Amino acid sequence: MIGTTEGYEAGYSLAGGDLDGDGYDDLVVGARLSYSETGAVFVFLAGTCD
Repeated sequence: MIGTTEGYEAGYSLAGGDLDGDGYDDLVVGARLSYSETGAVFVFLAGTCD
């Protein structure tokens, strides 16, 4: 994952769960110092590998 700025602390908070109801756990990553220290949340939806 490439961040918006160096040192934005991606992964400071993490959560997981099936957010979209597809039966696969998704990943939520918090970056508390991103975007001028207002913070950001990145959501990664799981998928299948064929």
